[in-house]
Amino acid sequence: MNTIWQLAFIGESFEYEVEQTVHQSRMGDVIMNLDVMKSLLEIFEQSSSIFIQRLILQKLRDAFYQDSTNYSRSKSVKLFEYLFQKFQHLDQEIQWTILDLLSALALDGHRLGDEFQLYCGLLEVSSPRSVLIVVHHMIEQIRRAPVCKGYFHAAGLMSTLSDFLNYVPSQHPFYDALYEAPKERTLSLNVLLNYSRFKGEYFQNRPHEELIEHDLESSTSGWDLLADISTQGDRSKVEPELLSILQQVFVSILNLITEMIDNHPENQAVFINCNGPTRAHKFLLDKSQRFACLKIFRKLSLMPNVVEWKLMEGLVRVMQVGGNEENLLEAVRCLQPNILELRLHLCQAVREMMVSNPRAKDSFLKFGGIDWLQQLINNMTEQVEKNSPEKTVDAAIVDQVFQLIVHALRTISVVLTDNKEAQT
Repeated sequence: MNTIWQLAFIGESFEYEVEQTVHQSRMGDVIMNLDVMKSLLEIFEQSSSIFIQRLILQKLRDAFYQDSTNYSRSKSVKLFEYLFQKFQHLDQEIQWTILDLLSALALDGHRLGDEFQLYCGLLEVSSPRSVLIVVHHMIEQIRRAPVCKGYFHAAGLMSTLSDFLNYVPSQHPFYDALYEAPKERTLSLNVLLNYSRFKGEYFQNRPHEELIEHDLESSTSGWDLLADISTQGDRSKVEPELLSILQQVFVSILNLITEMIDNHPENQAVFINCNGPTRAHKFLLDKSQRFACLKIFRKLSLMPNVVEWKLMEGLVRVMQVGGNEENLLEAVRCLQPNILELRLHLCQAVREMMVSNPRAKDSFLKFGGIDWLQQLINNMTEQVEKNSPEKTVDAAIVDQVFQLIVHALRTISVVLTDNKEAQT
């Protein structure tokens, strides 16, 4: 392999486009024979050895680092177009190595518009395992080099992510890939459970049984992952592994959206214009997605030129209906534990949004937020008092009701503070 690779540096000089944006100018052995590089890629394709594939990628990375012009010289080979076409069929270690090679070139300052277009296209493959790896790598990339948000913006990533929110899991190709292909399910679980890079804020490195937060007995009329995929068969037979993978895929997408819109007005505008906030509402109804989704709304509430009502109207509506669009009177009287919890979490989030952006108070007031919270408090208090002699309301629910009343009153207090219109 070393002997073959040395031939890449022997030959006659040829013309190539010089990039002026490369951060560091390094001078070393330059690639002179692109046919050798193409031959190595053919070996990469034909080999089933992870060792051989890793060695070839390392040789390429070393060459690109050795002389800062080498990647520019080899662009006609279309390296990443070749690698990304095969991406979802490669071992996860090789997938990470390819993405890290792209990161190294981006950090070096190369113009990678076409490469990032292909990179974003990886989110459209039918492999949940590959998408989990790509999304996590994108989050790493943005945190390491925020300038990459510009690359992603130009590549149309925000539109792709917004379109992703149109799906519920059973309608996405991921469902079939996991349900029908045990190997893909195993590989996806391996990524979630064993890979050291999936630790920390965005990915939980713990047994899949602990990732499942659904309670089959307490599901409500609101949309949730378990109810959705159960349309394919018996609810009791839905596999926990499949659920945990689906949850993490969608949470990862929501977290990537949060990173993309953070301090980036162009990405924020694309997300809002794509109707992203409305598409995200259904994820609030499921606890496993809720907190990742609420981070998106908190980021949007900090926008200097945000149109608050576009955010607040939807959040108030979700708080009111709790998944029951057909009967608002029944919804406001609902004492089901997960609906109470949903409303408590939304009260907290809305309150934080109004504190960070006082203009949101007027929007909350405009869409009947205060009137509805007062109605909610009265209804819950009345039901608890009416049923307390017979003790038909569980003590845990009474405690939840009390907590929700406290947060509802705090939310009303925030709206009224320094707001003469609300006080009247």
